[in-house]
Amino acid sequence: GNNWQILGDDPDNSGAQSWEAKYNANVSHVYPAAGNFTGHQEGNTSAVMQLMLSFTSSIIDYNTGRATESRLWQKCINFQGGNSVLYSRATAKVICDDIPSCAVAYDGDGDSYYLGTPAHITIYDLLKVDYVIQEPPKHLDYLPNDPQTPEDAWGVHRVSAWPAFAVEFKDSTEQTLETTSKSHSSWGLGGSVEASSSNTLSGGNASILKVTASLDVALKVGYDHESRKSSWNNQYSSTTLSQTVTTTADDYVDGKLHLIDVWRYPIVGLTTAPTKDDPALNVYQDIVIPGPTIDFNGTDGFSNETWYQPVHINRNILSYPAAASFNPTDLGEFNILTEEDPIQDLMNDGATNYSWGSLSTVTNIDWTTTAGSGSEKSYEHKMNESLDIAIGVKAEGKVFPALAGSTDNKIKVNIHSNQSWGASEIAKNTNTSSSGIRLTVPGTQYPDWGYSFKTAVYVAANGTFKVVHATNPRGGAGETWWSNQYGRVPDLSLALPHRFSYHVLGAQTWYTAKGDPDPDVGNTPETIARENRERKQMRGCFLRHVDVNPDTGEKDLFGGALVDGDVVEIVARVYNFSLALDPVGPFDVRFEYVLLDPQSLIEITPRQHIDTARIALDVTDIISSVCQSPMEEVAVQWNTSGLGGRIARIYVTVDPWDEVPDELHEWKVDGERLFHGNNEGYWPWGADLPILTGGGSKSNEPLAVAMDEYSLAIKMPSGFRTKSPVQLTCGQTYPLRATIYSNSSSAEQYCLLFKDGSTEDGGKTIALKIVHGIPEEGAYIWTEWTPQEPGEYTLQAGL
Repeated sequence: GNNWQILGDDPDNSGAQSWEAKYNANVSHVYPAAGNFTGHQEGNTSAVMQLMLSFTSSIIDYNTGRATESRLWQKCINFQGGNSVLYSRATAKVICDDIPSCAVAYDGDGDSYYLGTPAHITIYDLLKVDYVIQEPPKHLDYLPNDPQTPEDAWGVHRVSAWPAFAVEFKDSTEQTLETTSKSHSSWGLGGSVEASSSNTLSGGNASILKVTASLDVALKVGYDHESRKSSWNNQYSSTTLSQTVTTTADDYVDGKLHLIDVWRYPIVGLTTAPTKDDPALNVYQDIVIPGPTIDFNGTDGFSNETWYQPVHINRNILSYPAAASFNPTDLGEFNILTEEDPIQDLMNDGATNYSWGSLSTVTNIDWTTTAGSGSEKSYEHKMNESLDIAIGVKAEGKVFPALAGSTDNKIKVNIHSNQSWGASEIAKNTNTSSSGIRLTVPGTQYPDWGYSFKTAVYVAANGTFKVVHATNPRGGAGETWWSNQYGRVPDLSLALPHRFSYHVLGAQTWYTAKGDPDPDVGNTPETIARENRERKQMRGCFLRHVDVNPDTGEKDLFGGALVDGDVVEIVARVYNFSLALDPVGPFDVRFEYVLLDPQSLIEITPRQHIDTARIALDVTDIISSVCQSPMEEVAVQWNTSGLGGRIARIYVTVDPWDEVPDELHEWKVDGERLFHGNNEGYWPWGADLPILTGGGSKSNEPLAVAMDEYSLAIKMPSGFRTKSPVQLTCGQTYPLRATIYSNSSSAEQYCLLFKDGSTEDGGKTIALKIVHGIPEEGAYIWTEWTPQEPGEYTLQAGL
């Protein structure tokens, strides 16, 4: 009320009579603030909860009946546990008649910070990878049998693409690498020119520039989180991954889909110091709290996933970094029990050369003494970006209506290390005392195809445990063969991981070039047409926003659906798989799109031109006469106006006008496309790009996206089968199609898991598809599955 009577001693300690005998206080604007108020604890860091009361008052003199003073009061109440309450002395400051209307306890000496109205950012389906274990660098190509006479017969040269050539998670004592992971909360400081947390979400962009602060500021701001994190983190349980991983035919990728909550609080009154080039920034505290997770594993590999986009191409050693200058760019830190400071180094000796093309060997790649040999190793799993993932994420931003007006919108999020929460820890991983991993290299009857490579085992900056490789084609007994095959002419290419088909018949395995019209291969016209589509499936292609994010200085990856009129940037990686020492180009890279039937994803229109970029590939890595796979990212802008309500696919063609003559793998001869060409590709596949109409939903119902018991179907020669059991053949590949229903169009992005077995039972992942939005009539998502052993299988798909 407005007529409180203040009781107690004279706050000035002057020995005057009690207040009630002298004053009558007319009190208004009473505000409580809860917290630890670190600045008032004089260095005491005990987690004592306090309640701070502030209020303004007019002091009425009994004798005159007039207001003699206006004051802003502050009273601190310490809660010592249970019902015991210790009251501290009230302090007062005379403000005269100018009393600010602030909703926080007054800080007379300015040594405390307080948090303002928060914004809540929810990040859905954050794809975080725990392991990336590259299979050893293998090679497979369609080449002339005699490189000196390329006009004669060609064939598939299976240089080293054998399942027995593998990396295995076992050390010399047969101990399997075991990792225990436990989620936890964290916090970071960010800055923005915006003073309100809701304004940092305006324009649909949730990023905020990471700032540094003095130790004193960091201690005060972080104290609130530190005093609470033990209770928050008690909700998380540890999970352990212990399985024998063997990379026989693909990279092994293992990780989780996370839900992440970020609470963004403005720190009222705290700003960064302005500089000549940059204004002062309002400082925010972002508290990051991980939510539920869904595990996936890559036992069957992720060659079919359009979000997994490493720079290397499986079964092409010319796409790997050059061994002579090998240095992982995403090297992070780990801790061992015997060392106080973190270690930023490889776990193994990265300078060791291994060889393909000699006798069969089994090599234990042991941890170094610097890396603690067989000691346990711990490292933080962070939110920031991965070099192997090229996909944006979806998020929602909210400011509570009861506190600061109504704000609730879909926002753009990229997990960048320059953001205040981009490098926040969300889990701690601990590896057991395994002493290394194992590399198995089988013998070969073609030692003159030999080459050397290096292997690096390390923790990446974002907390991913990685095994990666670098190669030197001229580093073994096959120097002459490699120079003759790849050192004569350029070999412009896109990243096309599906140019070859793998066949198994009993103990016999072999590869064929997809689309090969040779009658000895046994392909029908229908098979040739299907393989011609499959071999052009492309990695190294993704979408970005056209504008630079002012907080990160980079263009964000695009997440979600395209809407009619959106302008995005298409990025493609272009390679030169040649050991020749001459620069190549300039030449054109052409971008086009086609429209698809939504149910079958069959192309229904001719290609439409988007734009053409012009580039040249220079020699970028000449060390000891090694020139290896210069790669450039090429980008054009795509305006989607007029394409609302359609499904699109992007085509990229390198050197369409044959400005670079005599490529090793030309894509056309006399106007006819060659089945072994590598200049043409399309992206994505399986879940292509819907372009939604801009008019909004026709339905007044809330958005409802769902699947039912008939949503998953397997395509048989007789048609689609859903719930009924079907009889399949081991080693044969079957298309799977999932149908996602929606009562209205959704521009959100979804992750769809195909599994052999239920998610609850930890079933094996068949595929993890990124769904780029859902049209009002629903979405159809495709993948493939190949049963390898006899038995009964239960297939499931779910969002």
